Amino acid sequence: MSDLIAAYAEHLEYAGRAESTRQIYVGELRRMDRQLPAGLACAHHDELKAWIYTPGHAPATRKRLRAITCSFFDWACDPAEPRLDFNPARLLPPVKLAARRPKPLAPEVVADILTRAPRPARDWFLIAVSCGARCCEIAELDRDDITERGTLLHGKGSKDRWVPTTGRMWKLARELPLGLVAGGLDRVQISHRGGYVLQTVLGHKGVHMHRLRHTFGTAAHDECRDVRAVQELLGHASPATTAGYIAASPQAMRQAVAGLPWAA
Repeated sequence: MSDLIAAYAEHLEYAGRAESTRQIYVGELRRMDRQLPAGLACAHHDELKAWIYTPGHAPATRKRLRAITCSFFDWACDPAEPRLDFNPARLLPPVKLAARRPKPLAPEVVADILTRAPRPARDWFLIAVSCGARCCEIAELDRDDITERGTLLHGKGSKDRWVPTTGRMWKLARELPLGLVAGGLDRVQISHRGGYVLQTVLGHKGVHMHRLRHTFGTAAHDECRDVRAVQELLGHASPATTAGYIAASPQAMRQAVAGLPWAA
């Protein structure tokens, strides 16, 4: 079975999936292969269902595992080049997640983070809240990717995008040495170390790196009121995804109601 998973990993690479995504897919498939009674190749529908929808898995985890499983078996059972003759994942029930709620940080919290956080974590936080960068994009960001006009982020699925560089971001860039700004750390290390600084060192309970991306999305939308522009800045394929990063500010809601023709 390991050869089949390795071949699937090559397929993902050929399809342009990011290395981090390939590692997650392959890791979960190998774990599934070890834990299923007869392995992945001989699994039947009920075994996959029990493994994916176990009570110990959160809804988001179930959704991810189902997506990985369906993708693998769709590839393995492709009629054009069949490697397996039966697709046990075909009728796995979909997983519904609650609508994503934006979780931007208050300006005073951001100011505290950017004032008290030790370096290099403070650099990562500034990049995340100034560019909307994901942890994987911070990991791949090179000093040469930052210019006074814009910052080149290497996004998910090998999709690069330019984000205008803020004055504070450019000031940081001029202080950084050549090379990767995170010094070779991967996305998981940046996420874990950043979360530790935010929650344990600074005492902001429940704050993690991705909330800085939510903060960027909300603040950018407050400034321009253009979901399409924010979608491009965040590197989303769909504006529906972007909507999950934009919280309605109290000022905007007051303005919306005050403008009603019958408000006065």
